[in-house]
Amino acid sequence: MSSTTASSAAALSPAERVEVLFEELAELAGQRNA
Repeated sequence: MSSTTASSAAALSPAERVEVLFEELAELAGQRNA
């Protein structure tokens, strides 16, 4: 996870935080399968 995402997530609403989390997970999963 990038530090910018982690720091900006603190200012987001819980729902937005979940969206960011899933985006990070999707990115990690894509890298793992590449």
